[in-house]
Amino acid sequence: MGIKDAPGRILLETAVVVAALAVVNAVYLAAVWPRIAPATRSDEPPAENTIAAALLASNAIYPFRDGVVRKGYSTIHELDPETAREIERALRRAADRAKLPVNFLAAHVLQESTGDPRAEFRNPAQWAEAGDDRERFAAADHGLVQISGRNLLAMFPDDSLDALKARAEDVGFAVDFLADAVRENLDWAEQVQAEERPGVDPRVLEKARDPYWLAALAYNRGRGGALSVLGNRRACRHADLVVSAWAAIDARTGPGSAPAPVFPPEPPDDPRLLAVGDAGGRVEALQRLLNDRLSPGPDLKPDGNFGPATRRALERFQTENGLAATGEADVEAWEKLLGLKYATDRDVEAPLTLGDRGERVERLQKLLNARLASGSDLKPDGNFGPATRDALIRFQQSHALPTVGAADAATWQALNSAPDSE
Repeated sequence: MGIKDAPGRILLETAVVVAALAVVNAVYLAAVWPRIAPATRSDEPPAENTIAAALLASNAIYPFRDGVVRKGYSTIHELDPETAREIERALRRAADRAKLPVNFLAAHVLQESTGDPRAEFRNPAQWAEAGDDRERFAAADHGLVQISGRNLLAMFPDDSLDALKARAEDVGFAVDFLADAVRENLDWAEQVQAEERPGVDPRVLEKARDPYWLAALAYNRGRGGALSVLGNRRACRHADLVVSAWAAIDARTGPGSAPAPVFPPEPPDDPRLLAVGDAGGRVEALQRLLNDRLSPGPDLKPDGNFGPATRRALERFQTENGLAATGEADVEAWEKLLGLKYATDRDVEAPLTLGDRGERVERLQKLLNARLASGSDLKPDGNFGPATRDALIRFQQSHALPTVGAADAATWQALNSAPDSE
């Protein structure tokens, strides 16, 4: 090839080099692109016989949206199909590593937050007392499995709050945290001899003998707390709900390595009976009543949690009023606390407290609107919420009544006899 052919040779060699580079580049991209390309999220619903579908079904039962606050100040966000699939993959990996039934592990996710990595549950009393952002973080449970903010701060004291929140919202971290905790609780529960514990409710004993049920209770209340509430079956409800969720997942996916335990049905409790481990509006009303009725007052914090201090105050009240000192708010204790023997109106047959619903609550709201001229504008919807309680306390204060925040006998009497407006 002569000099005149040099340009052609150069063009040919250039074309060969370019083609070779294109091949190399294609091979490189085929190997690397899946790791650097943004993940493609699918909105296609998962198969019905999967854990992901169970998570989405729970999400449909509880159709919360961003920014919506439910009872307990828990902010729940809508779960999408791809996140549900991601959670299922993480659950299967963690269950295999920790040697746990995957459906049992998934049941904790369903019960803790309806399967949402961004869920946040705030303890109302602790949140109100928090002085700064770190204390507020500590006063809430975070992420997919509601990890205590206090625990996260203790585990990672040097992390910023943003970093801690990111940890809690990371699906892999949350599921591994859950699996490790459940594995440890299960190992502990297998060593517990429930029948040797004093004061165990006979209706709870069979459940407490099942290590899975007891481990679920320990995840919610801690191990010491789980043992302390075995005498109050209502306080064991969390474990019942985990087992129910487990059974629901089994029905959808098959039982897997171990089926959910089955326990015989139980008769309903008297809703007026309260004991250690109970929580909610009725406990708050009980605490306010005890503070008012006992002299000197026990100075209970009306946080709605029935603990040892509330029990001791109740035992004292029962002793001073000639009742058996059971430490439980039974019918006789309520009657003494509320002075029901002086009641003449049917509305005082039982107290109304935070969380109650129905026509009697609607009547209470209408009466408060009529009697409070300084701005009460309650919606008479029959739901006894914080606004109704606050209006009721205002009425009680203005009429020199004990500010118990519950509609007791004296309050009903004042409402029925007071003129419209203050």
